[in-house]
Order: sequence, then C-alpha cells, then structure tokens
Amino acid sequence: MSNLLENAIKFTEIGFVEFGYALDKTHDEPVLKLYVKDTGIGINRDRLEVIFERFSQGDKSIAPNYGGLGLGLAIAKENAMLIGGSLTVKPKGIMVQRLRFQSLIMQHPSSLN
Repeated sequence: MSNLLENAIKFTEIGFVEFGYALDKTHDEPVLKLYVKDTGIGINRDRLEVIFERFSQGDKSIAPNYGGLGLGLAIAKENAMLIGGSLTVKPKGIMVQRLRFQSLIMQHPSSLN
C-alpha cells in the first residue's frame, strides 16, 4: 500500500488523496479491499496494459517533472501477489484515478463463529 500512497501523493498537486477499505463477506472467505483514490494526473486508458510492467510509466513525458523509474506499480502488484492478493485499476472517465488492492483475510478457525 505504501507504493500506491506514495504514487498518489507524488502525482497529486491539487485536490485529494483518499485511502479506504471495505470488508467483502460475499465470498467463502472474507476479502479485505483497500483502495487509493486521488485527483492527480491519472493514467490514460490506452496505457492500462503496461502500467504494471517494470520500467513503465503511464505517460513518458512526465518523467522530467516527477522523476521515477516506473517501478512503483510493478513492485506493488508483485507484493500483492506474494501475499495472495491482487492489484487492479478502476477507471473513471478517460483517466484512471483509483487503484485497488485486495487480499483474503486469514482468520483463526475459532474466530469464525
């Protein structure tokens, strides 16, 4: 989550960065869904296929202004997968402004009453 929050803060000069969660109990196992939403520069829909690849950025022209190597989202997705979760984007309009991480919640069997 720290990579997602850092990116949201880095690319949001005006507006807000929002972090939240929801507990989805509609599955066999509860799923914790965390999200980061911001009013930053966003990601073009035509770049959604590559934003999770290493050394890839949503827009190559931003590198001089914001820096970075294009590793943040790739690392975040790999970390999510390592703990059995996933990292997805939720588009809003033409630009993507919301990234969602979800993971199964591990519970001790005695706490499932």
